[in-house]
Amino acid sequence: MATNDSSNPSGQFALELVEILKRLGAHRRAMHEQTYGNPPWTREQSDAYFCHPLVRACDWLEQRVGISRHDLEHAALRLTTPLGLKGMEPFPNPDGTEGDPEIPDWLWMTAKFRELD
Repeated sequence: MATNDSSNPSGQFALELVEILKRLGAHRRAMHEQTYGNPPWTREQSDAYFCHPLVRACDWLEQRVGISRHDLEHAALRLTTPLGLKGMEPFPNPDGTEGDPEIPDWLWMTAKFRELD
């Protein structure tokens, strides 16, 4: 993990934090995929999913940088996709009407993470 000394390049902690969120998000996603559609969940599976380390990490970050825990959890799952935190314009429907709403750009989160350096 990063340190707060002068040998640490600016923003390194933010990049490490994003990597941690990505790995935790990937683990929680895999956990969900293994159990989703195979009900009923056991008590252990439910506890493992809802008390996952990602939830604890997002709680900790919410207290320190003020980003909603739910937004952080969603961002962690987006980091496991090719989209990541960048935004995306809405796809138009085949008939030319407006499609799904645009996916917001959440790159602003990394600047908040830098505040922890």
